[in-house]
Amino acid sequence: MSVTVRGIQRALHAYLSSHEYALPNYTPNGWFECDYYSVTKAGYAHEYEIKLTRSDFRADAKKGSKGHYRVKDGRYMRDERTKHELLAAGIDDAPKHFYFVVPTDLVALDEVPDFAGLIYAEKVHGRTMLREQKRAPILSRTKVSESVVRQMARNASFRYWRLWLAEEYHNLPNKLDRLHDKLWAARYGSVEEKQGQIDKALATLQSIRRESE
Repeated sequence: MSVTVRGIQRALHAYLSSHEYALPNYTPNGWFECDYYSVTKAGYAHEYEIKLTRSDFRADAKKGSKGHYRVKDGRYMRDERTKHELLAAGIDDAPKHFYFVVPTDLVALDEVPDFAGLIYAEKVHGRTMLREQKRAPILSRTKVSESVVRQMARNASFRYWRLWLAEEYHNLPNKLDRLHDKLWAARYGSVEEKQGQIDKALATLQSIRRESE
C-alpha cells in the first residue's frame, strides 16, 4: 500500500508533537501554501513539502515563477523570485527549516537542494512512518510574528466549526427520524399514551432547536 498526502500529514502531526502549533494545507501571509506548517515552542516556523511523484518534485522549483506578493513593513510588495530562490536567500518570510517529505527512495540525497532537508515516508504494518534522511539547514532566524499565530488560530477555528456544522447537518436526518417516529406512535393508544408520545416529540424538537442555536 502506497503512502498518501493525508497519511503523511497525520504522521507529521505525531512526528512533530513537541511543536506548539501546526496546520496542514496552510498559507501564511506573504508566503506560499504549505502542505504542513508548524511553529516550535521557541517561535520558529518549519515547513514540510509533500511530494508523491518525481514530476511533482521537479515542478516544485517553478513555484512563484510568475511572481507573488510578500508582506514587508506592513505592506504587500511584489517579488519576482521563485520560492526556491527565496528559500535559498533565507529571507525573513522563509521558515527556519524546510523539508521535502517523499516516499522512500523517490528522491536521492544529491537531488535535494542545499536549502532543504529530506524525510522518507513508508507504510509499516498499515501505518505511515517517517525517517529523516537529511537534516535541513537553518534558513532564517526570524521568529513567527504574533499576527501569523493569530492567523493560524483563526484558520484552525474556522476549520473546526466547518467540521462541527458538517457533523450536525449529517446527524440532523437521524434526529428528525426519531421525531417522526414519536409523532407516528402518538396515533395509537389511550389519550394519556398519545399525550405522552406528543410530549416526547415536543421534547425532541426542543432539543434539536437548542442544539442548532
